[in-house]
Amino acid sequence: MVGALAEALASPDPAGPDAARAAGRRWADRLPSPRGDARTAVTDAFARLGFGPERAGDDVALRTCPFRAAAEAHPQVVCQVHLGLAERLAARARDGDAIRVGLRPFVEPNLCVVLLRGAGAHTH
Repeated sequence: MVGALAEALASPDPAGPDAARAAGRRWADRLPSPRGDARTAVTDAFARLGFGPERAGDDVALRTCPFRAAAEAHPQVVCQVHLGLAERLAARARDGDAIRVGLRPFVEPNLCVVLLRGAGAHTH
């Protein structure tokens, strides 16, 4: 994560969500190939990274954030890195081409939600 954040902050526009998301995607590319469907891939990877994920239907609830203080201070960077990570993990899964990924940060003080929907659905 530190490398992904450094990449995002080193971009010409450090507040740009696209640069942060791209850094998250590159982070995912350095992780082992995911197994199973997109929901399993995202849940398993985020578990290994310490996010305390729980499957909730099509979504993945992140109960713990190892970067919470940084995310609260700089959500435009940290949360976008996490979104990029989830996007690439889902894309690399066996059904990834059929999944749209979104992120709802701070739904509750200790809860963020990764949204995983069929390609025709909208995510935020």
